[in-house]
Amino acid sequence: MPPSRSIRLALPFALALATACPAAAATQVIDFDDADAPFAFSDTNALRDKYAALGVTFTAPGDNGVAILDDASAPGVSGFSAPNFLAFNKQGTLADGGAPVLPETLLFDPPVAHVAIEVGDYQLSTISIEAFDAGDQSLGTDSVQASDQMQPLAIDASGIVRVVVTSDGVQGILDDLEFGSAAALCGDANGDGHVTASDALAALKTAVGSADCPVDRCDFNGDGHVLAADALAILKTAVGQDTTPSCPAA
Repeated sequence: MPPSRSIRLALPFALALATACPAAAATQVIDFDDADAPFAFSDTNALRDKYAALGVTFTAPGDNGVAILDDASAPGVSGFSAPNFLAFNKQGTLADGGAPVLPETLLFDPPVAHVAIEVGDYQLSTISIEAFDAGDQSLGTDSVQASDQMQPLAIDASGIVRVVVTSDGVQGILDDLEFGSAAALCGDANGDGHVTASDALAALKTAVGSADCPVDRCDFNGDGHVLAADALAILKTAVGQDTTPSCPAA
């Protein structure tokens, strides 16, 4: 049976785009204990791309930023996963002359829908995190008055590409970073937290066998298959038409 007229009209627009359909990211937990770390800021530099292969990089202005230290540095906080953690201190100096201070920015590639981290400071500062999407829109904040016991901060929102960590104190530690995907958004083939024409193209490519978008993202009508009809429904959603997403659970 030939494709419907609506499908034929949609294809030229969709085929002007290009996309892939990666699988949803698994949850990652980084405890920073995978290598020996010094106990002094002067023996190390700010963390940057050590964990890029896992989907996160760290950045701060200039040579500044948090550094990995071990528990011999006596942070005055308990409850972290020994021996290592991320530390900051306005009175410290890194080996390259940078300062181990906040703010620290965590960049996620691909985007995630869940970020959590443990924080502590025996001087009782307030430590906060704020998440942003690719359009630099805030997706939420979380903060806590830190103590000598580690406490969690967490944000759950689709399309997190950046999290900024701040504190009103002098020092503190961070540990056990957790990030990954939440439940898939039906129609969001590329997992960026939005349903767009690029997602419709990914579904269409899956329908003809040239891509592999999972059913929990691209089987829009929930019939167990990803077909051209699903691609059209995703395209309708992308342009603001009323649809009823029925993707099955993963």
